[in-house]
Amino acid sequence: MGTATPWWGTVVVALSGLLGVLWTVWRSGKREDRSRSAERAMRLLDIRSELYFKYLRALDIYVKGLIDGLDDAVENPEFVETFDELRDLNERITVFASDVVLFIHDSVRHSVSKLAILDEQGASSEERAKVKQGLDWAIAQFKQAVRDEFASKVLTRPSLGIG
Repeated sequence: MGTATPWWGTVVVALSGLLGVLWTVWRSGKREDRSRSAERAMRLLDIRSELYFKYLRALDIYVKGLIDGLDDAVENPEFVETFDELRDLNERITVFASDVVLFIHDSVRHSVSKLAILDEQGASSEERAKVKQGLDWAIAQFKQAVRDEFASKVLTRPSLGIG
């Protein structure tokens, strides 16, 4: 009379081993998905930060050229190059920017266009100053939206396990 393991005991041990392997594979897949998601979010953050920096720099040069009233702005290669860069950056912002930044970006773009039209029409300095004041406000709002966006991203980095 030997002590034999019942057949169902062998099945239970085999099933528990199989379930353990499946659970481990599922967990590592989830971990990998989180890692890829965090990496993607960090790449997007890097793209946005570079894009916003370039945009604000080009915008500053372009607006300064408009405000200074360059009579020969069209012939000025730096001004024309900045205009082209600004146009390209505007397109990239529409692709990569968050909704809030994109919304404020539209008001910045509108104010810049209005200032350029007034400059082309030879508007009075009072009209230009009024539009410039609106543009300064829009740029300040844009910068604040960018700061808020980056502050929220830094505080909720998935790789840090915060938030």
